[in-house]
Amino acid sequence: MKSLFKIASLLLAFLVIQVMISCKDQKAKENDENFAGLSRRDDICNLLKKEDIQSVFELSKELKIEQRKEEKAICFYGWKTASDQFLYYSVTLNFAQGKKRTKSQIDATWKGQYDRLYHRHQMQEVSNVGDKASWSQLGGGQLRVASHGFIFYVSLSVTPSKDNPMDTKKMIARASTLAELVIDRM
Repeated sequence: MKSLFKIASLLLAFLVIQVMISCKDQKAKENDENFAGLSRRDDICNLLKKEDIQSVFELSKELKIEQRKEEKAICFYGWKTASDQFLYYSVTLNFAQGKKRTKSQIDATWKGQYDRLYHRHQMQEVSNVGDKASWSQLGGGQLRVASHGFIFYVSLSVTPSKDNPMDTKKMIARASTLAELVIDRM
């Protein structure tokens, strides 16, 4: 009977160790899939392409557009204007941390983001983009979009911001067009 108890104790100890190792492996995997609170995606710069930026912003093919991919989590495009006034434009695409969500999870995340952040940045709802979308003045301008179970962000910035030739309506229109291209490729 004592040997049966020892065997059961050893099996239980072995099971506990396996569960602990499994949890540690899962945590490491989650950390590897995320960067600075953003989801990593191998396809991040395939969802929004240089040609999309050229088309939506009506840029010449000769204009040099910088593209950077940071930690598979952020796709960045930037360019300078050729006018007499120096302006630097940037467009950034990134996804909220986490895997695909249900509608109720999206709604809870959406509300939580609003409560913590967006209510301070002149947020407004945007129609006809994804399942839901909102525009805010965060970082110059950001379109937050929920679609296909993911939340992603298309951010636009012009430096210096006081000289931005685009009004809010035009920024929303351009960000919305870019977001629709992302949605089509997801």
